[in-house]
Formats: sequence, C-alpha cells, structure tokens
Amino acid sequence: MRTIITQCLNNASPARATLSPAPAGRSGSLSAGQRLMISIEYRFYHCVADDSYWTDAAFDNGFWQRYLSAFSHIGIIARASCIEAPEPGWKRVDSERVHFHALPFYLGPLGFLRRFFSLTRTLDRLCTDQAAWIIRAPSILGILLYRRLEQRGIPFHLEVVGDPADAFAAHVIDHPLRRFFRWFFTRELRRQCAAARGVAYVTRTRLQQRYPCAPEAFSAAYSSIELPQAQVVNTLPPPRAGRELRLLFIGSLAQRYKGLHVLLEALRRCREQGWHFSLDVLGDGRFRPELVQQAEALGLEAQVHFHGMVAARAGVIGYLDRADLFVLPSLTEGLPRVVIEAMARGIPCVATRVGGIPELLAEEDMVPPNDAAALAGRIMALAQCPDLRTRQARRNLVTVQDYLDSVLARRRTGFYQRIATGSGIPQAG
Repeated sequence: MRTIITQCLNNASPARATLSPAPAGRSGSLSAGQRLMISIEYRFYHCVADDSYWTDAAFDNGFWQRYLSAFSHIGIIARASCIEAPEPGWKRVDSERVHFHALPFYLGPLGFLRRFFSLTRTLDRLCTDQAAWIIRAPSILGILLYRRLEQRGIPFHLEVVGDPADAFAAHVIDHPLRRFFRWFFTRELRRQCAAARGVAYVTRTRLQQRYPCAPEAFSAAYSSIELPQAQVVNTLPPPRAGRELRLLFIGSLAQRYKGLHVLLEALRRCREQGWHFSLDVLGDGRFRPELVQQAEALGLEAQVHFHGMVAARAGVIGYLDRADLFVLPSLTEGLPRVVIEAMARGIPCVATRVGGIPELLAEEDMVPPNDAAALAGRIMALAQCPDLRTRQARRNLVTVQDYLDSVLARRRTGFYQRIATGSGIPQAG
C-alpha cells in the first residue's frame, strides 16, 4: 500500500487549465480579489434536503468569521458526508458569505485510495487563480491541493496546526505504515512551508524550527482559540484539600492520541496510593467503548464519568469551574486550545511535554508522553499541596493574557490582510 499511495500522490497529473470553482453549497458569483479558498482535513456533514452544511463539534460558522476580516467571501474545501437532517446540538457551517465546496467523502487510507481520482478531479475543478488560498496543514488533502497550485504557479499560504513527526511517532499509533506516514507527511510539510508565500503557525517557536518557511516568505504565530476577556476569571477560588479531588479531561476519543488510556492507568496508580480522584471525561469518538471497558477493568467505574460531547461553551465552562485539576496527557499536539481555556478559568493543569505545550506550562507541570507513572506522580504532588496548585493557577492567568481575542485577532487579521493585498490576485475596486 505504501508504494501505491506514493505513486498516486507523486504521479497524479493535475489538469493545467485554470478553472473557476464549480458551484456547491452557496458558492455564488464572487468578485476577484475578494475570495479566499481554504482547505481543511476536518469532516463535515451535508444536509441534502436544504443544501446546508453542519458540524458536530468544531469549525462552525463562527470560526470562519475571522477570515472575513480581510475577504468578502470564503470557500471551504473539505469532506462532507450526506445526512437527512442534523442532530440536536450540531452547528451550521455555511452562510451567505461562507460557502462550502464538498469533496468526495472517505475514511482512512483505503477509503482515500478508492476516492483518489474523484478527489483529484474535484480539486482540479476548484483550482483558480482568481482567489487567495490557505491550506490548513498537515493534511493529505492539502498535499494534493498544494501540488496543483504549485504546478499552476498560483500563490498559496499555510496555517500549520500540528506536527506529523509527533502524530506518527511510535508511542502514538500502531500501524504497519506508521514509519512511512511519518517520513512522508513530515517531508511534505517541510516542502509546503518552503514553497508557501506566507505561513502561520499555532506555536511561537516549536513548529517554526521544524518546518521553516522560506526566507522571503512572511509568517505569523497565533492560536485558533477564541478567548474573550470575559472568559478569564478575575479571582481564584480557594483550593480544595483532601484526597478526593475532581479531575477533568476534555478531548476527542476518535483516536488514542489524546492519551486518556494513559490517564486511566495513572488513576489506578493513584488509587493504590490512597488517592480516590474522580474524573469527568468530555468528548466522544469510536474509542469510547474501549476506554469505558478499560476503566471498568481497572476498577475505576465509580470514579470515571463519561459525559460524551458537550457542544455548548457554557456547559464546558461549567465543568471547568467544578474541576480541581485539568489533565491532558496527549501523545501529540499542536497548541491545545482546551489547555488555554482551562488556564483561563484559574485551574491548575498537568499535560505532556509535546507540541506547543511547553509554551503554555512550566517544566514542572509537564510529564513525558505515555508515562502513566510520571503522570500519577505529578497529579498526586499537586493534590497534596494546595499552595502549589494556587501558584500554578496564578501563573496560568498571566500566560493566557497572550491568547486573548484582542491579542490574537490583530495577528490573524494582519496575516489575512497581507494575503489579500499581496497574494498576486487582482484586487476589487
């Protein structure tokens, strides 16, 4: 399969004609120089009854408004599976100025291979030099798109939100093609960053060092988080003492890379030392039944509570405010927004030393990935010292000031405006 994937990606010959995007989901007629096309690896839902697009978690219409600070319309290029109607709690993606260009839907490497030629045909139709382009990377779809844009001489830009070298590390996934995927996606991201006209990173330094942009390119650093000042607490609640503190984990259970299985093992070790912590788990995905089974096998069913997906921000904040300690034992990360959100509520945090997390937490508040013993030790150290938790919480409130909307919006808008004025496409007016 490795040879097949490589040949498909390397030998696919993009059509050379410059074509306007085919109408799809409120595509409409857009003025040259006012349109942004952006690709993303996330999976959305297409309600065929009214030609609307939905998300069950992230990247709803509110997220895309940030790009409208520099462009009059944007077109999202992503996979979308067809549904009859959205589920309760899902959020709308498209709108009058946010359009959706659905790619053929697939899941996994085999699904990608089955859909490969229909994917490339769709991307060939969408490629146009009458729009600015952003690729959210790393992404297999982004690789296909980047090669088409580069061959046609169309400028493109990147938002780098993760690190494939970490995502495909040995302790993260168990797959026969893991080494190939790690080599391939790391190489491709380096190539994209070197070829892009502008690159924005979610970290301040880590991703920049591994995947540098070209010397002549412009760059920026900003998180995707939305953090209004009102969401940051002004005073810290007194820390609770005792041996039954409340821990909180928030993350997708669609893959194992958020490390919940490591946290469950750490809780077992804590219990052996007489610490009976409770754990609230917010998040859902295909590994949830396996993780529930693990908790039961470890005898933790009375301590661990799986709440599924909590879509409303107010609901998430409620769990944050009831927690004594936030724990995110990720095996790989970009810059986790959920850690910043926890810090903003004055909660001490424990996380792993991966991705951009060292830019958020002090050295003593991090542990190696996939190390249940170290994680348990740090949790117990914080639990038995309320003053230590208070000091960390105060430090967190200082750090989050760099991630407020008022700060990040200026960086994002500056990057987008530079794309709009310097991408080489004709400007309206």
